[in-house]
Amino acid sequence: MNRDWLIRAISVAVGVLLTGCMTKVSESCVSIEISPQMLHRAELFRKAVGKYSNGVVIGSKTRKFYHGREAVLAARCQAAGFTEVYIKVIPSKLNEWFSDYPEDIERLLTAMHKEKIFCYAQFDCNDLFACSEKDRSLLGDEVSPVAERARKVVRFNADKPNEAFDGIEPVILPSKLNEDCYSAGLLYHWSETAYGRRGENDILMQCAIRMMSEIRKAAGTLKVAENITDFYHDRTLSQDLTRGQPRYFLKHSDFLIICVDSGQGSRIFKDIRLELKAESKQKSISVRITLDSDSYGSGSTKIKTVKWDSVVKELSRLSKKAGKFDAFRGFMIDDYESFERVWLR
Repeated sequence: MNRDWLIRAISVAVGVLLTGCMTKVSESCVSIEISPQMLHRAELFRKAVGKYSNGVVIGSKTRKFYHGREAVLAARCQAAGFTEVYIKVIPSKLNEWFSDYPEDIERLLTAMHKEKIFCYAQFDCNDLFACSEKDRSLLGDEVSPVAERARKVVRFNADKPNEAFDGIEPVILPSKLNEDCYSAGLLYHWSETAYGRRGENDILMQCAIRMMSEIRKAAGTLKVAENITDFYHDRTLSQDLTRGQPRYFLKHSDFLIICVDSGQGSRIFKDIRLELKAESKQKSISVRITLDSDSYGSGSTKIKTVKWDSVVKELSRLSKKAGKFDAFRGFMIDDYESFERVWLR
């Protein structure tokens, strides 16, 4: 009898604990998947970001890890305060993308939309700087390879209207085209010695803007987010590039995601301040924050042992400083796998 009473008492206690875990979390989440500590940390994170947009990249590892548990992933994103996700899809020049785990993507889109989270398809386009004439001829004279990638998302949406993407994030970064990558078939390379009007860097930048224009036209009603780096603007002001200021890219996108090489919040703000000051369009520039288990930031300035409090502190400072500019839109955390490791640590 005492044993039965003890079992019932423990069951009630566990039920109360799990019910507490659900505070401010969607009902779709399995309660045991989000602990009280996670909820407490998530609240601090949401306060640090404030009223601004809060996005996160969902990579293939995360998709595979949450295979069959997409609702849990969506609920965790909702608990952390993410308002948008950038789902990586692997591009191929001619084949359809969504052959790898198509049902997973559909379930993920459904789960995210249930949590009222905006979904972007993120795909790399840098390989198309070296697109061959054969690729172009197979697509047809009037269809550019870069536009075709946007149209694949449009076609996916048409086939799956209830599990559709809300926008796209084509990654076009000519500054990544150095001699060590994408060398096959590439006529030009980005380097420190190739600046100047009509230099190789300038030619690559002009090509990038043309690619962005083609994607914008092909995207239809989809929202379009484009990427820039923190030094394009500076190099344009110093006349090392003909075009590189935010306004050139915003002609072909709804907003920009600025990639910075710095790690700590104070340095990041210094790197993006000129872009935020130069752009008058409201909520037009988000900041990509690279986060992994070993560092905060992707450049030389790193915090080797990341603690949640450190991340929250840096984001809070950056949010307050950047928020003084109308152009500041919010953050993109890259990526969820790294975010969750720090969240759970």
